[in-house]
Amino acid sequence: MCSSWSRGLLVAGIMASFAVHWMVIVPLWVITAQVLTRTTHRSWWPSTLACGLSSSRREDPVHE
Repeated sequence: MCSSWSRGLLVAGIMASFAVHWMVIVPLWVITAQVLTRTTHRSWWPSTLACGLSSSRREDPVHE
């Protein structure tokens, strides 16, 4: 399930990038973290809270 925190971070970064162009880094970081988590099967902040990850793929960084 998507957390409101990760969705809010993604939306805030997209909205802020219209005002300040270098703020496009915020949503790109969220998307990059999701891709890294899926390819390396390791937790990358903030992808553990991000949308689109199944609970079976999530790893608890405390218990690695």
